[in-house]
Amino acid sequence: MTNHTIQTDERREARLAALGLLAYVVLMLAASLTLIAFFDFPEVLRRPVDEMLGLYYSQRWITVPAYYAFVLSGVVFLMMNIPLLRSLGARDTLAGQWALLAGTLFGLLSTLGFIRWPFLMKSLGEQLQQPGLGEEQVRQLQWLVEAFHQYAGVAVGENFAFWFEGFWMLTLCAALTTRPGRFPLLLRRIGILIGAGMLVYVLEQFGGPFAALGAINVPLHAGLLVWLLALAWLLWTGRNRFTPVEGGLLWGLYGALLLSAWV
Repeated sequence: MTNHTIQTDERREARLAALGLLAYVVLMLAASLTLIAFFDFPEVLRRPVDEMLGLYYSQRWITVPAYYAFVLSGVVFLMMNIPLLRSLGARDTLAGQWALLAGTLFGLLSTLGFIRWPFLMKSLGEQLQQPGLGEEQVRQLQWLVEAFHQYAGVAVGENFAFWFEGFWMLTLCAALTTRPGRFPLLLRRIGILIGAGMLVYVLEQFGGPFAALGAINVPLHAGLLVWLLALAWLLWTGRNRFTPVEGGLLWGLYGALLLSAWV
């Protein structure tokens, strides 16, 4: 195989990984911003079950597709993790192998955590709207919603998924060091901060003094999406640094995401 062929294959893999990262970011942003606008997400998840599910079902024309986009984001993450590590030349390194495992588990757990919404929650929401339900029937439906929320949502889709998401970020940044000079040092450092922040944030699920960690949720996940977009751009262009304009646009996007979530 000639050097030209090898370079062409590497460029193709890098662009495939970039497209996978872009698809993941677009799905996450589309779903998040849609649910923020139409479902008061994520604050609505702390409301009483009947109120939360009633709003979800009444807006099902937009909430169901939005949550399905979340489901697809997990699937896309699973599919893009392999070409991403191949394009970094890190698949056979120790850090790359850990990143492959952590990314696979994160994508799988994220998918399992979200998939209840387009199907089970839609069905339960419809049942709660039925006239003539007795008090005991309503309590049973509410208990079922809460049980799936705690297991599939809090335990699987948030706590465990966030553990592996944070670990994936740390191991991916370690894998970036296998290509010295290929990626900016600042990108790796920011990625390490985000990954470490994810591992700290998962403690929020235990409540008590850790409940205050909920405040870092939006800055962390907004930072993650912009970081992935930045990595995708470097992979697509084949460059190893950003122009001042590109850097400004990335920081501006981060600020816009924070503003859209907090306003």
